[in-house]
Amino acid sequence: MSASCLSDCVGPLELRPGAWPGRLRWLALGIALLAIWYAGLPWLARLLLTVLVLVLAMRRRRYPEGIRQLQFSPAEVSGACHDGRVFACAPPFACLVSPHWVSFRSNCGWLQVYADQLDADSFRRLRQVLWLQRQ
Repeated sequence: MSASCLSDCVGPLELRPGAWPGRLRWLALGIALLAIWYAGLPWLARLLLTVLVLVLAMRRRRYPEGIRQLQFSPAEVSGACHDGRVFACAPPFACLVSPHWVSFRSNCGWLQVYADQLDADSFRRLRQVLWLQRQ
């Protein structure tokens, strides 16, 4: 597909809450707890580390992260994060593209958009914009 097909701007789009970030957090929590309990540490150390991991996981859950609003074209990807930060990036994009998510580097660091956060057509077009103009 040529860049001329993508000449119009898409957005601003409000992203829906994605299911994948929550699933990945639960998986990471499970792996961390298994590592703590099977590491051969004394019981007191296991208990303290378990409490620490659970407190950190609950604290992290309070603050939503990721993208709230997204606007993209072949010339720029921009938008706003949940915490109020505004981001923008221009080609060539530093990105990772898969069928289920895209990750790109912006002035706010690496940001992810999952397929269930956008409608299928918008997600496909975002993938095309990032893939065709990647580094």
